Amino acid sequence: MALRDLSRLAEEIQERYRQYHKDEFILPADFVSSVRSINGSPVRYYTHTAIIQKNSAQVIILPNQWFAIAFLTEYKKELMNYKLKAKQFFSDAQIKSLRDRPMTVEEFNRIRGNSDEKGLLKRFLTDYSWWYGGKTADRGDFSDSPILNIAGVINDSQAFITDLVDFFIDQPQYILMIQNAAISQSQTAAILRPEGISYNQIYYGAPGTGKSKVIRNITEGASNTRTTFHPDTDYATFVGAYKPSKDEHGNIIYDFVPQAFTNAYVNAWKNLHTPYYLIIEEINRGNCAQVFGDIFQLLDRREDGFSEYTTDVDTDLASYLKMKLSGTPEYLRKISEICGSAAGYSKIALPGNLYILATMNTSDQSLYPMDSAFKRRWSWEYVPINYADAENLLIEIDGMKYNWAKFLRIINPKIKELTESEDKQLGNRFVNPRDGIITFEHFRSKVMFYLWFEVCKEGYGTTDNFFRTADEEEFSFGDLFGNSDSEDKQKIKSFFAYIDLEPEVEKAGEVNP
Repeated sequence: MALRDLSRLAEEIQERYRQYHKDEFILPADFVSSVRSINGSPVRYYTHTAIIQKNSAQVIILPNQWFAIAFLTEYKKELMNYKLKAKQFFSDAQIKSLRDRPMTVEEFNRIRGNSDEKGLLKRFLTDYSWWYGGKTADRGDFSDSPILNIAGVINDSQAFITDLVDFFIDQPQYILMIQNAAISQSQTAAILRPEGISYNQIYYGAPGTGKSKVIRNITEGASNTRTTFHPDTDYATFVGAYKPSKDEHGNIIYDFVPQAFTNAYVNAWKNLHTPYYLIIEEINRGNCAQVFGDIFQLLDRREDGFSEYTTDVDTDLASYLKMKLSGTPEYLRKISEICGSAAGYSKIALPGNLYILATMNTSDQSLYPMDSAFKRRWSWEYVPINYADAENLLIEIDGMKYNWAKFLRIINPKIKELTESEDKQLGNRFVNPRDGIITFEHFRSKVMFYLWFEVCKEGYGTTDNFFRTADEEEFSFGDLFGNSDSEDKQKIKSFFAYIDLEPEVEKAGEVNP
């Protein structure tokens, strides 16, 4: 069994344990009726406590919160996994001595496995602080210290904590029972929800209006996964698929490689109380029906944000989810609740903290039209052109400066008239230079390129084409290349004169509109 990072695992488990280690916890009735003794010691239950009869003269009064120790069983199992691995290569005496001295190169080379596992095992044997250890790993009770440290227990009865862990390991049917009860009673189960954001949200508008910036402002400082759709995006590149790779011996193996959706899905389920964002840029450039497949049904959300229904996934994805989410006890409980019956990892549903935010350029809407069933599962927010924001940018051609906002106010009505649509108008951030200056090359290769191929090309040879110089001579995009640099720049300036865009007047070192 592959080794896991003990320090990271301890942090994850400690977070879950503390989350459900509450002031008030009532043990589930099934547990109370089934468990009448723990490791041979009789137990009596009360509303908020249990009394363990250790012998005729000694009892332990145990708060119910301590039963949340069920969350820590996974850590002890992993500690034992490490010890079994260590004993394959070292004697008990060697294991004991390695706590107080460096591991030699010969000893390190004795360990078999890939470089990651060898490094983890070396750290386990030589750095006890990494895994909260105290007693040397050769001892039978070496796991007591890390369990008590993670639990944060300082009490005369603390030794019983380790008894309780052993009980749950021996009786695993009760682990999920306790975990589910703790989760359902948790007062912190409410998800922190951002205001004014729908669970499935598309921001749409003309190219360059700042749709991505809107999303960046929403998700700043928050956990997220980002992807961009394009015509070749499909289910495998959005969700994941088996792909070949090589193991440490150079043999070809196949592993499930998760993509944006699965990464966001797993990360969101692992921390249900914090918003997580899946960001999809240019969503309509992909064939959404093909990309989402059956999971588009999950976009139907309840009021709490969880999917209204579950959907089935293939065994490859189910196996991956089991590997990643088996340590998240609330996962199967919630999936089963949504499904209406006991469910395994072959069924999925979106968690209530997963927000899917997407951008859409309306100029690209004919690439892959969205059907009405897909559209209705999203909230739509139009992002208009912000001309005030565009005032901060200047076009510089051959020493002359032109205001970008004025250019937009002139050119966008022409685009609307020619295309009979607002979709292909230029947004305020269609170009976004770092220093606020749009150079000749940037303007020619991006703005004029777009205007020609998206707007004017089909009207060439007609009065519709506004690619004209000041004397109304018609030209094409290709005519902006092949001449001298000064001639190409002059043609752009003459184009500005044709559309009545005047240069800014500089006074006292400042540019005044």
